[in-house]
Amino acid sequence: MYNEDIPDAIKTIDPLLCLVRKAKLANNPVNNKQSFILNLTFLKSSLFKFPIIIYNYFTGVLKNRIINNSESINMLENSEATIIEYLIDESEGNFFKNTCKYINLQESASLNYYFINKNESKNFFYELSKVKLEKNSNFKQHLFSSGMKFGKFESNIELNGTNSCSEVYSGLFLGTKNHQEVKTNIQHLKPNCQSHQDIKNVLTSGSKGVFQG
Repeated sequence: MYNEDIPDAIKTIDPLLCLVRKAKLANNPVNNKQSFILNLTFLKSSLFKFPIIIYNYFTGVLKNRIINNSESINMLENSEATIIEYLIDESEGNFFKNTCKYINLQESASLNYYFINKNESKNFFYELSKVKLEKNSNFKQHLFSSGMKFGKFESNIELNGTNSCSEVYSGLFLGTKNHQEVKTNIQHLKPNCQSHQDIKNVLTSGSKGVFQG
C-alpha cells in the first residue's frame, strides 16, 4: 500500500480492502523495469460483503519503461469475493505493462473480477490470465475499457470440476487508432461444465477491435 501522492479519488473510497500499486519511476534512467507481485488467498467459507479494489496508478515520466505485474489469487472452498481492478494513468511518455494472473478456485468457490480504466491512456497493456476451476466453482470476468491506445486481454480457463462455470463479458470503447484484443481459450475438462462469452466493441475512425474465442 502506498500512501504518498495517492489521488483524492482513491482516498475518499473506503472499501473492505484497498490495494494500490503505484508506478512512479521518474529521474531513474538506469532501471527501466519495475515489478509488482500480489498474492491473495481467501480462506475456506470466507464471504466478502464489499469488493476488493486494486488500483493501478501510473504517474511521472515513464518513457520507455517496462512494468511487470504478477498476481496469484487462490479461492479456497466455498469462498466468495468480488475484485475490481481500476486503472488510473496520469503518466508522461510511453510504457509497456505486462500482467500475468494465476487464479485458482477450489470447490464451490466464486469470484467476480472487473477491469476498469478511468481515463485515456497512450500506453500499451498486455494481460494473460490463467484460471483453473474445481467442482461447482464459478468465475466471471468483466472487461470495461475506454480510450486505451493498445490493450490485449488473453484468458486461458480450465474447467476441471463438474458443474463448474466461467463467464467472460467485455465492453470496449475504442478511440481513434486504438487497438483492443480479447482472446479466450476455455477447456471443458469435466462433464456438465458451462461457459459463456459476450464481447462488444464500439469503434471509431482507424480503430481495431479483435475477438478470438
